[in-house]
Amino acid sequence: MTDLFLRYGILGELTAGLIGLLPNCASSVMITQLYLEGVLNFGALLSGLLTGSGIGLLVLYRVNHNWKENVGITIGLYVTGTVFGILVNAAGLS
Repeated sequence: MTDLFLRYGILGELTAGLIGLLPNCASSVMITQLYLEGVLNFGALLSGLLTGSGIGLLVLYRVNHNWKENVGITIGLYVTGTVFGILVNAAGLS
């Protein structure tokens, strides 16, 4: 499992970004734990933590009834966090 995320380029960032969208603190704890165990690299850690907005997405979907706008915000959040994680990983920062 460790090699799956570290060997295949941006798979770790994409997966961690999706996990970060889950609306609870457990996803942040899980992503951080995977980083500390060496399963995820620093870019994947950032991807997951940057897309994590806690219960903010739940509040957004409950208060704002424009579903197209909500989906656009969610996609923008995912793309921004994931791209930043990929860039940090490509730059070799750790």
